[in-house]
Amino acid sequence: MPRKKKQYLQLKIQLRDEHPLVWRRVVVPYQFTLDQLHAVLQIAFGWRTYHLYQFWATRNKKTLYVPDFDGYSDAVQKLIQDIKAGPLLEKSNLIYEYDFGESWEHLIHLEKILEPADIEGSQAPFCLAGRGAAKREDSRGEEDNDAAPFDQAAINDRLHAVFPTDTAMPDDYRYGQKPQSRQPNRRTAKSKKQTLTDSELHDAVNGLLVEADNTTLRNADALAADFRQGRLSIAQQAYVAQRIIDDMMLLYYIDDHQTREVYVRMSVGEVVRSMLVQDVARSFLTDNQLAVLFNQIVTAVIEEHNVSYFINQFNGRGSALSTLATAVQHPAFPEKLAKRIGTTVLRLIINVNGPFNSNETESIAFIFYVLAARRVLTPKELIGQMQSIDGILNQRANEAELANIYPLIHQRAWIGVLALANVMFESAYTYRPVWNYIHGQLQQWVAAVGANPKAML
Repeated sequence: MPRKKKQYLQLKIQLRDEHPLVWRRVVVPYQFTLDQLHAVLQIAFGWRTYHLYQFWATRNKKTLYVPDFDGYSDAVQKLIQDIKAGPLLEKSNLIYEYDFGESWEHLIHLEKILEPADIEGSQAPFCLAGRGAAKREDSRGEEDNDAAPFDQAAINDRLHAVFPTDTAMPDDYRYGQKPQSRQPNRRTAKSKKQTLTDSELHDAVNGLLVEADNTTLRNADALAADFRQGRLSIAQQAYVAQRIIDDMMLLYYIDDHQTREVYVRMSVGEVVRSMLVQDVARSFLTDNQLAVLFNQIVTAVIEEHNVSYFINQFNGRGSALSTLATAVQHPAFPEKLAKRIGTTVLRLIINVNGPFNSNETESIAFIFYVLAARRVLTPKELIGQMQSIDGILNQRANEAELANIYPLIHQRAWIGVLALANVMFESAYTYRPVWNYIHGQLQQWVAAVGANPKAML
């Protein structure tokens, strides 16, 4: 018997491994596709579509529901725009994974199926209840990673704005929008609500340079949201980009490693990441702006020394690497910088004076993987860059005096990157030679530990 046309899913979605609990209860049309559900989840949890995502059923982890096919994955893949959420959820809970580097997993559970009378004329989708503040992007593991407190009214305002009908799919949440030209788009974007005057925007950009505490980060988060939510005109977006480039904000007092200036660099990194994501969707940066910005991003990675002293605490180096990880995903990321990515990583590692404590390992491995997946680097080129890093770090470790532990720390940091890259490349058949090389290096390292106790330090 065919299903009634108008039915609704009452879902409880919980962000896994978060304490205190973070969850939302939402109602969506039964006929919603997974890409529509993706948009609801982004809004309900305050995410900003910075990163990749996928779904899978907890009873069938061999099938992935993805926004675009990944030719390097051995898993069965189905496109989210073709899959209805209702039938899947009647059989199994779903997992929505957002940001593969930080792996924010959302457990989606179908509580009940509702009839039109049950929702009393409410416009679906809508949020019924929730608990816990939204989390900031790229903040996994930080003690204070709250973005905005749960605000049911604000969530529903946003849902109602982007879902005027229960068959809508908001463009801002579609995957894979590509710019048609690398020349700036001069359209006025009158359809978007511009919430900042030019004077207010000027003050907001100047506010990035306030040598303050983490309030600077919160201010940057608001400016980044203006980019992602289309609140700035093309001219305003270009203005922010040019100010960041001209004032070299990513390198603001970068020689000052332990002072409050690091909050400025981290704040600017947040805005730049949002800026680059937005430029992929709707081009507004010129070729020259992109070239200068990419060079400054790489320089920041090499010169940033600020580190955390507590595990999983975000820091200047982690922020710089997160920005580079976003940059290498941009279609215009220069080949010449990609060809030197091994040198960039090597110089960063040699600057390390202690173990990686934040997201550095994940970001570096992800950078290599993205350059491979985009075919910017051939397998031979990747292996060559990794071999160069291996050779230099191993030589430094072998020649180090017993009192000098830093070369061993550098070697261990690199081994951590290889261990994660080993997992990433294992399912990428085209890059099997890279995986073979990484796997072989790890086996050699395990053997070396047994033969040389010093290597365990």
